[in-house]
Amino acid sequence: MGPPRGRHRPGRPGAVTGSWRRAELAGVALLVLGALALFLAAPTYPNYDAYYHLVWGRELLDGLTPSFEAYAAPTQHPLEVAVAAVLGAVLGTGADRAFVLIAVLSLVWLAWAVFRLGARVLGPWPGVAGAFFAASSFSLLLLAARGYRDVPFLALVFWAAVRLVEGRSDRSVMALLVVAGLLRPEAWILAGLLALWRRSPALLAAAFVAPALWCLVDLAVTGDPLRSLTGTSELAEELGRERGIENVPSAFVTFVADALRPPVALMAVAGLAVAWWKLGWRQLIVPLALLGAGIATFVGTGVAGLSILPRYLTVPTVALCLFAGYAVAGFTTLPRT
Repeated sequence: MGPPRGRHRPGRPGAVTGSWRRAELAGVALLVLGALALFLAAPTYPNYDAYYHLVWGRELLDGLTPSFEAYAAPTQHPLEVAVAAVLGAVLGTGADRAFVLIAVLSLVWLAWAVFRLGARVLGPWPGVAGAFFAASSFSLLLLAARGYRDVPFLALVFWAAVRLVEGRSDRSVMALLVVAGLLRPEAWILAGLLALWRRSPALLAAAFVAPALWCLVDLAVTGDPLRSLTGTSELAEELGRERGIENVPSAFVTFVADALRPPVALMAVAGLAVAWWKLGWRQLIVPLALLGAGIATFVGTGVAGLSILPRYLTVPTVALCLFAGYAVAGFTTLPRT
């Protein structure tokens, strides 16, 4: 029996009332203020990749071809290049700090999405706990402080999931995944899964937009439409990074435990088991898809000979935060006796 063709409308283990909505907006406002205060009080600067993208953005503004093939250059990400060019044009030398600000605010946006997704699928208090685990993850905090593209990418992906479980239009969900797919290719798999689930030729065509644009940028700049893939593999070999499918299982366990910390990772496994038992897989289909697609992507990096890095596990790591939240606060969704 195939997947439903209508909108995803899971059951509601816990109602999100008007008072919850007011508390939600107040919490988000406090997080934004706190994030801005930390951004101003503790200045940090972007990572190596971000600075290269700022260079490429400046080259575009100067009418030059971006130096994607420079020695030890990272993989280009089309949307990051475009954002870098805009920030460079508007802010000049202040563009590097703007990268950090975008990532820091994106972490707040991500925590909000995790709450909304958790509240809709698992219940309000599990959503709060899941958002706390995501926002307090040292790995994600470090990525935000260094202006990594991963944080806005995650926010886009999880807001797409929110729109899906809330029954919004599939086109809006796909639009967010297409934008995310210009930051990281993991979104391509999620977009393809959505199109196949809905059995929609139009959505399937849209799922190819991000990879097609990525290849077109590579082709226009380097003459090789697969330059990002081959260049990433070559750089991984040159830097001596861990690669290969045989290293994936141990790396998966190590990276997830490091990102969540072992107690939270164990709670996530327990929460997943209990949620499956109490709610059923249909209720959990969206967070399970995020978890499964993220794991599949991580395995794919090993098969493709790319570097095995913790950043490739960010989607399943955040999805596991939801289940850790259910392990902690799932009891609040039980009927009163």
